[in-house]
Amino acid sequence: MPPDNHFNAGGTSFNVMNINLYTQYWGLKTYANIKEGLGKHLATFKNGYNNYNLVQTTGKPYLPTGGDPVFDDIKINETSLLNDEGFQLEDFTDTGLYWCYEVDISTYLINMIQKANLRNTVITILTQHPPLGDMYEAREIAVAFGIRINVLWIKDETFNRCTDQQINDFKTFVDITGGLFVQLQSELNDMSTIDLVSQVFLTHYKPQYVTIGSFSNCTSPKNVPILVDPTVNGPYYFVLLGDNAAPSTDSFRECLLRDPLRSFDNQLVFFQSPDPTCQSLQIKSNGSCTAIVFTNANTNSGPFDLTVYTTYVEDLSLDASRYAIIEKVPFYPALHIQSSSSDAIILNSIAVSYDSTWTNVPQNKTITCDASQTYSLYLNISVGSAIVQRAVRVACVPTPVIPTSSTSMPSTDKPTTSGPSSTPEPSTSTTVITSTVLSTSSVIYSSTTEAACTYDKNNATFLFAYATDFNDTTYGLIYRTIGDVTSQIQLWGYSNTLGNKVFDRKVVKSANYTHNPMDFTNNCEVDKPNSALKADDIQASDALSAIRELLSVPASFHSRLEGSMMIILVNRLPKTDDDLTDDEYDQLTNLNVKIFPMTTIRNLATAAIPGRSGAVFNRIAAQTNGHYIVANDTVGSDVNSDINKIVANVMQTSYTKNLLFTRNVGVSRLGNDLGVLRVPMSATGSPTVSVTITVSLSAVDANAPQLPARIFLGIKPNGNSTNTVSIDFLLSPNVTRYANSNYYITTVDLTAGIERELFLIYLPGPDQSDLLIRMWADGNAYREASYISYSEKTAITTVTKIDENIGAALKFSLDQTCSKSRKATLLITDCNGDVSAKYDSNQVINDNNDTTFYQFVPFFCSSKPAQSTCISGAESKYDAQLVIDTFSITQSFLCRPGSGPSDNCKLQDSNGNNQCSGVTPFKRGPTGSLYDCSNHGILVYNKTTEKFRCDCADNFSGESCEIVECPVQNTDPLATDNNYHTYTVVIGLESAGGTLVYDDGAEFFSLKLPDNLPNIWKYQLMTICADGVYDMIYSGSDLSEFKKLFKTYGRPCNTRAANGVHDLTSIYQQAVKGVGRNVKGIIVYYSEVSSMINVTLDDFIRASQSYQQQMFVYAIDEGDGPTPVTNEDIIKAAMSTGGFLINSNINDKVDGNIEPSLIPDLLQSSSSISWFSSSQYGNFPISTENNSIVSHLLVCGAGTNILTLNQNQPGFEESCIAAGKTYYGCKLSGSQIVLGNVPDVPSFYVAVYDLGGSLTPKPQIISTVEKDASDAVSTSSSDTRTVLTFNVPYGYSVEANDGDGGVTRNAVRRGCTFDTTAYSVFTSQKYSTGTNIAKLTLKKDSKTYTRFYPFGTISAPVCQNGGSPVSSTGSCQCPPGFQGPDCSLVNCLENSTANAWSDVCVCASIDDVACAIQYTSSF
Repeated sequence: MPPDNHFNAGGTSFNVMNINLYTQYWGLKTYANIKEGLGKHLATFKNGYNNYNLVQTTGKPYLPTGGDPVFDDIKINETSLLNDEGFQLEDFTDTGLYWCYEVDISTYLINMIQKANLRNTVITILTQHPPLGDMYEAREIAVAFGIRINVLWIKDETFNRCTDQQINDFKTFVDITGGLFVQLQSELNDMSTIDLVSQVFLTHYKPQYVTIGSFSNCTSPKNVPILVDPTVNGPYYFVLLGDNAAPSTDSFRECLLRDPLRSFDNQLVFFQSPDPTCQSLQIKSNGSCTAIVFTNANTNSGPFDLTVYTTYVEDLSLDASRYAIIEKVPFYPALHIQSSSSDAIILNSIAVSYDSTWTNVPQNKTITCDASQTYSLYLNISVGSAIVQRAVRVACVPTPVIPTSSTSMPSTDKPTTSGPSSTPEPSTSTTVITSTVLSTSSVIYSSTTEAACTYDKNNATFLFAYATDFNDTTYGLIYRTIGDVTSQIQLWGYSNTLGNKVFDRKVVKSANYTHNPMDFTNNCEVDKPNSALKADDIQASDALSAIRELLSVPASFHSRLEGSMMIILVNRLPKTDDDLTDDEYDQLTNLNVKIFPMTTIRNLATAAIPGRSGAVFNRIAAQTNGHYIVANDTVGSDVNSDINKIVANVMQTSYTKNLLFTRNVGVSRLGNDLGVLRVPMSATGSPTVSVTITVSLSAVDANAPQLPARIFLGIKPNGNSTNTVSIDFLLSPNVTRYANSNYYITTVDLTAGIERELFLIYLPGPDQSDLLIRMWADGNAYREASYISYSEKTAITTVTKIDENIGAALKFSLDQTCSKSRKATLLITDCNGDVSAKYDSNQVINDNNDTTFYQFVPFFCSSKPAQSTCISGAESKYDAQLVIDTFSITQSFLCRPGSGPSDNCKLQDSNGNNQCSGVTPFKRGPTGSLYDCSNHGILVYNKTTEKFRCDCADNFSGESCEIVECPVQNTDPLATDNNYHTYTVVIGLESAGGTLVYDDGAEFFSLKLPDNLPNIWKYQLMTICADGVYDMIYSGSDLSEFKKLFKTYGRPCNTRAANGVHDLTSIYQQAVKGVGRNVKGIIVYYSEVSSMINVTLDDFIRASQSYQQQMFVYAIDEGDGPTPVTNEDIIKAAMSTGGFLINSNINDKVDGNIEPSLIPDLLQSSSSISWFSSSQYGNFPISTENNSIVSHLLVCGAGTNILTLNQNQPGFEESCIAAGKTYYGCKLSGSQIVLGNVPDVPSFYVAVYDLGGSLTPKPQIISTVEKDASDAVSTSSSDTRTVLTFNVPYGYSVEANDGDGGVTRNAVRRGCTFDTTAYSVFTSQKYSTGTNIAKLTLKKDSKTYTRFYPFGTISAPVCQNGGSPVSSTGSCQCPPGFQGPDCSLVNCLENSTANAWSDVCVCASIDDVACAIQYTSSF
C-alpha cells in the first residue's frame, strides 16, 4: 500500500534546498538572479502553497596542513512555514577556497523528506557543488513518494571545476526522479535567467502534465500528442530537453509558442504558450530528446486540478507493487485520480504513443514499456461532462529479457513467480531492508545462556568483492545491507575479518581487510564502483582473482580461511575457459568457504558476448555450497530491490547460521531421493527447529532465468512421529520468489532431534538448469574444522587436499559450553545423497570427558560416485553432516583420485573397502593406514597416543578383533570328517549303446575298486534313459553287491539319444534323495553320448549347494576323438560341487583315452583340492606335503596342449593321457610345476586332487564368525561375502594371498570345533551367481601349500520345511525342530538324537512315549 496520506490532492508544498557556497563571480551573480526568479514566482502565487520548507547550509571550507581544501564543517538551517512570509534565501556565502566540493546532499534530502513528511511534490536544489557519494537511497525514497527533484546548477569553469562525470551523475539522478536539471551562468539582472528560474519553479505549483515523451534519437523530428483542457486560464509551458532541442517551425507557429528561455548549456529550453491550439508537437535535437508540456491548475476557472497517483502491479487484485516496470515485461498500470472538483471522475482509456494497440484501450490491459522511447502514459479522463488528457511519467527499467518462442510454459519475459498459471503471482519478500536489526533470538544456542558460548575468537573471513563497473546505485544499497549485518554480528561478540575487493579495474587494487565493521563500511564507500577506472571493455572479467586473493588473506590479520564466506557482484563475465584450479577448489570446499556470485538481469545480457561465460560461477556455487544468483535490481515501492533482498537473506543465512544440509541436483539426476537430514535438538528446548531453505537454479548466459515446470520438496520423518512437510516452491504462499530470478527462499519448523528423509520432484524448464538446495539453522558457537592425514607410521598433519588414499578425517573443535551432550554423529553422503556402504560413512563418537576436539576416522572416499548424474564438475563432492546435541553443521570436501592402493591392499570387500593382506593387526585403507576391526569393533581415537585402535564387540578380542569365542560348539561327528561316505553312479542310457555302456562304466567305477572301502557307508547305482526315466539298480552298504549289480544291466533303454535330455540338476536331485546334507560323497554321471547332457547352472546350484556331494561328469563319445562339450555351464556345475568334467572318447581300448583310477583313488582317501581354476592360463604348482602323496591332475579345454608341454617333465612321462583339446588326465607323485602357457588357448579348466595327507581341512559356510556349524549358503544378495570356517593342522599357519582372489585373512576361534575362519574371501565385488572358488594358502616352516574350496552362489537362499530366507546373511530362519543352511537338517530335542544323515530324530529310549509322539506321526 502507499504511504499514509499519500493521496492528498489539492495539498501543495514549496520546497527549496540551498547549498549556500558560491564562487565570487559567476556564483555571486547567478545566485542573485535565482533569488530574483524565486521572488517573482512567490509573488505570482502569493501564499498559494499549504506549507513552505527551506533547507540552507552555512559554513566555509578550510585548508588543512598539507592537504586539499575541506568543506565538512557544515550547519543546516531548516525553515518550515505555513505561508511565504519569512521564506527567504540567505545572503551569498563566498567559497573563498575555490574548489569543487562534494556535499552530502543525499542525507539532507532524506532528512528533509522525512521531517516535512513530503509526498507527491517537488524539491528544487540550488547548488554549485555535486553530491557526496551515490544518491541511491535518496533517489529511491524520492521516487517511491512521488517527489521530483529539480536542480539549478551554477556553472563556473574558472573557480569551480567539477568534472563532467560528477555533473552527469547528478543529472542522471534528477532525470530518474522526473525533475529538471538546469545549468545556469549569468550576469547580474539577466532577465532571461530570472524568467527561466521563475518558470522552473512553476513545476511546484499543481502541475498538470498533458504530454511527456522521450526518444533515444531525435535527429529526425518526433511527434508527441497534445490535448489542452477545454477551459484554460493561464499559459501552457513547453519544456524541451536535449542538445539544442527545438520545435519544428510548424509547431512553433501552431502551438503559439513565445520566445524561448534556454539553459546555459543549451540542454533545456522553456517555451510559453498562452492558448495552444495545436494537437501535436514536433521536436528534434542533435541526439536524444524529451518534450514535457504542462500547465498549472486553477481551481476556480480551470484547468482542472487533477492529481494522478501511479503504480504498477502484476495482478489486478493487488493494489501496489512497483513504482517502476521492467522493459518488455507486462504489468498492469494501477491509477488513482483525485480532484478538488465535485464532479465525477472517470478514466475512459489509456494510450501509449509508440504502441498502436494501446490507443484508447480499457484499463485492464497490461503495459509493456520500451525504455528507449517511452516515458509516459496518456490518460483520457472525464471530469463531469468535460474530457481532458493527462500524461503520467513511466519509470521504465531496461532489462535483458530475451523473448522465447510460444510454448505451453509461461514465457520468461513475464514475471510469473508462482509457477505455470494464467494469473502471475507478485514477487514477495519477507526480507527487511538495509536498516535490518537481526533478531538476537535467532542466535541463542543452548538452554544455558548465550553468554556461556565463546565468540571472541576469530570466526573466519568475509570478503565482499564487486566489479568496478557494477551499477553504483545498486552497489550502494547492497554494501549498506552487508554492513548492517556485519555490525550486528560484532555486537554478538564475534571477531571476524572483513574485506572488500574491487576487481575488473584497469589498474589492479588489492583487497582491504579490517576487523572493524565501521572501517569495513567506510572502505566499501571509498572503493565504490567507478566505471572511469574499469578495464577496457575488450577485457573479460577477472572476478576469479578476487577468490584467489581470499585464499591468501594476509597473516597479519590473523584470519581464518576455514568457514569463510564471499559475495561477488559481477558485471562482465569471465572468459569461457577461465576456471579455478583443482587445488583452489580443494581449499574452498574442504575449508567450508561459501561463495555467492551475483549479477543482475541487466548485466547478464550485456555481459554475455562470444568468448565469455558465467558457467564457472555455477561450478563455484555448486562446489562451495553457495548460490549463483541472478535477480532484478529495480527498486520497488518498498524502497528496496530484489537483489538487495536476496543479499540480506544470504547474509542472514550463510553468514549468521550453520549450513545444515546441502545437495546439488543435476538436471539428469535419476530418482527423487535426496538423502537424509538429521535435525538437531533445539537450543531453547522447543519441540521444533527453524530451518531456512534456499534454492537456486543454475544461470544461463544472456538469458533471464526461466521458470521450471516444478520444484517440490518432501521432508519425511524416519518413523511415524511427525507428518511429512511438503513444499511446492512455485505455488506455496510460504515461499519467497522473485520475478525473473533463479532464487527461492522458505522457512519450515521441523521436529527436533529426529532423522528426516528428503525427496525432490524437479522438472526443469527450458533452461535445463541444475538445482542447488541448501538448508540453514542456528548454531553460532565458536568452532574450527580441518582434515588430517593419518598414518600409523607418521605424525598427524593437516591437509587441504583429500584423495582416495588419504581419506577424509574430520577434526572438529566446538565450544562445548554451548552443548549438554558430548555425543557426536557424522553422516557422509556422496553427490547423489547416498550413504556409502564403505566403513566410516556413518560415525558416532561418545566422548563424555575430554571435549577439546572430535577426531573422526578417515573415510576412504571414491573420486567418482556410483551414479553419474551429479552436477558436472562436482561429482567428487561429499557432504558430511555433524550433529552434537543442539549444534549441527555440514562440512563438504572434494575427493580426488589417489595414487592407487599399495600392492598388499588392492583387494576389496563387498562394500569397496580396501583391506590389506598380512598378519595381525590387520590393516585397511588403500595404503593400510588404519587398523581393521574385522567388522567386529569400531576404531576409537586415543588423544594421548594420537592413534586409532579397535574397540571390539562382545565375544571378540585381539588388535583387529580377530579372535572370537564360539558360544555353542559344533558336536556333529560328521562336521570335520573329510572322508567320503557315499558313492553314487548314474549311467546315462540310450537305445543305440545297449549294454556296452554298463561294461565301459564298470571299467572306471567298479572293477578297479578294492574289495573293501571302510569309510563308504552307502552305495547307489542307477540309470537314466534318454526318455528321462530313472531306474535304481542298487542302494545299500554292500560293496560286493554293488559291483555284482553292475553286470545285471538293469532295465533296457529303448529311446534314441537326443540333445539335452539328461539334466544334471535332476540327476543330482535323484542321487541325493537317500543321502544326508552333512555327508561327504561322490556322484558320478557317465554317458557315451555327450550331447544328451544339459544343465541350467542356477537351478543346479540351488539343488546342490546345501549338500557335500562332489559330482564328476563323464561326457564320453565313442570314436576316434572326443566331441567337445560346448555348454560351459556343465563343467561349472560340476566344479561348483568340487567335481569336474571328463570330456573324452573311447574306442577299442576302453581306458586308452581316460585315466581310469581317478574315482577309485578318491574313494580310498581323504582328499583335498590343491589347485582349482575355471580360467587357468600359465604355469601352476602342485604342492604336497611329501613325495609319496599322489595327485590327480585334470584339464578340460587344453588336453593335448598340456600333454605336449609337459611330456618331458619328470613324473609326466607315462602316467598322463590326453584326448584332443578336451581332456587331460595325469596321476602324479609329490610336488610339481605344471606348464600351462598354451599357445592360442586363452584359458582352460584345471583341477588337482591330492590323495591323503594331513592337509585336508573340510570347510563349511557360516553366516557369522561366532557360528560353529554350517548355517548359510553363498548368495549374491548377502551383505558380506561368503565366510568359510575350517581346521588348520597343528604347525601350519594361514598366509595372506595378494591379489589372486584367495583368502587374505583368518580369525582365531576359541572354544570352536572349527578353529579358524576365513572371514574375508575377497574378489573385486560381491560374489556373483554361479561357480566361485576360494583359495587358502598354508605355510609350515618355509614351505607353502595351496588348497581350494569351490562353492556355488545363488541370488537368495532356498529354505525347506517352512524356513524363511535371510538375504543379508545367506541363511534361513528355521522353524523349531530344524536347522542347517536350508532348514533341511533336524534339530532334535534333548531326549533324542539325529541319525547319521541328520534327517531323522531317534528317541533315546524305546519306552519314551512323549518322544515317540513328537517324531512319529502315526503313533
